[in-house]
Amino acid sequence: RVEPRLLVVALAGTPMVAALRAMGLSVVEEGFVDRGYTREGRLVPRGQPGALITDPQAAAEQAVRMAREGVVVALDGTPVRVRPRTLCVHADTPGSAALAAAARAALTAAGVRLVRMDR
Repeated sequence: RVEPRLLVVALAGTPMVAALRAMGLSVVEEGFVDRGYTREGRLVPRGQPGALITDPQAAAEQAVRMAREGVVVALDGTPVRVRPRTLCVHADTPGSAALAAAARAALTAAGVRLVRMDR
């Protein structure tokens, strides 16, 4: 049994989203401002080159691209379709506060309406 009002956050575009929805759960698809993506839409494993985005400008660009275009550019340059409804910056990423501030400023400047996650 699961609380029916529960929102489950899952990586946008992955099979987990479909599986959770098939279980009758409300899913909020998530994108990552501070992580590199593979051409399959997965996160580059930590410890591999390109796994972390630590440049505030690059993080801001990734946030706006995901929010406005529904696309993230994989490490190999492949555009990958994602449709996140929420964006994440990991607190343990070096410079995370600056990344979050840059992403927020860029999203606001791009006309993206920021709202509380809700049903």
